[in-house]
Amino acid sequence: MLAHSALTFQRHSALLAGALFAVCSSASFATVISVPNFSFESQPAPPVTDPIPVTSKVDSWQRQDQPVFWDAISQGTPWSGTSGLFQSDYSYLNEEGHQAMYVLNIPGAGAFQDFNSTDWQNAAPTHAFNATFTVGNAYQLTLGLFGKNMDSSSSLTLSLYYRDGSNNKVTVGSTTIQYDAQVFVVQPNQFPNMLQDYTVNIPVVQATDAWAGKNIGIDIVANVPLQNANGSAYWDMDNVRLSSVPEPGSIGLLTFGAAGFLFGRGRARRQA
Repeated sequence: MLAHSALTFQRHSALLAGALFAVCSSASFATVISVPNFSFESQPAPPVTDPIPVTSKVDSWQRQDQPVFWDAISQGTPWSGTSGLFQSDYSYLNEEGHQAMYVLNIPGAGAFQDFNSTDWQNAAPTHAFNATFTVGNAYQLTLGLFGKNMDSSSSLTLSLYYRDGSNNKVTVGSTTIQYDAQVFVVQPNQFPNMLQDYTVNIPVVQATDAWAGKNIGIDIVANVPLQNANGSAYWDMDNVRLSSVPEPGSIGLLTFGAAGFLFGRGRARRQA
């Protein structure tokens, strides 16, 4: 009987350890937040054999506003051509789907998405992206990125923001990726490259935070001195991922709850 009780206790101890590991893992509690057109599959881009193998029609994402200097330097190129979609098959080993978005190395070029953003075919917001900064949750935004044909003065900023009462974007957190030729190494002989993941982390939202309860916005914008702007240089990007994780206190309560439950079961069986 004692041997049986000891064996039962060992089994419950193993179950407890496994439960604690699963509960303590923050990844286990991460909630994926849906981002419309997160992998830039829509609209379809022309085939790579097309004379112009890109499209400026990007569903769900709104193009950054045209800066005042653009007309003076654009040489007739529309602002809509500074970002768009292309077929990325065989371009990147870790791509998601078959398309990616490009953003030219022009200051202010890029795209954003929030509850009230529009796109090329919807002049009025569709409100498809309806995620909010919830009190008690932390947030992480991740983007796969690759820069080409630029110098170290170039960068791209990835941000999470909310809109204030005047409809201005207010940054909650951001990451600026400086171009580095040692990181963005183009493989020889057209061999597929690897998109590099970059993240923005937002700590647990407090009830006193100005962004608590506000709709989440995602912002992607190129930064480069105007004199170094280069339409032949660009950022490729794919697979926008947004997730939320409850604050550690909530995880801790679940951990102790699971531990108490399993320990209680093991003790009851030993006494029986």
